[in-house]
Amino acid sequence: MQGINKKFENELNELVNTGTKILKEFSENNEKSLLGYQSWYSRALSVIEHLLPDRLDEFKTLYEGDKKDNTTIHGYGIKTYLLDFQFK
Repeated sequence: MQGINKKFENELNELVNTGTKILKEFSENNEKSLLGYQSWYSRALSVIEHLLPDRLDEFKTLYEGDKKDNTTIHGYGIKTYLLDFQFK
């Protein structure tokens, strides 16, 4: 159990550091930061699935958007923004 906790602690620290770097680059209008988000999201999704399974659907909705609501801004998620950005 101790090894598993240490593994998640290390992964969380890496996710926080990487997420902070992506956010900083994004705030400086560095377009490359968006490319790193997909990798960060995939790693974070796995950690959330194990540590906070009751929040997994919420995390996915923030990324994918609310599929039931495609008429307001709530229907769009980060994925939509990233896809739109790639094709500009």
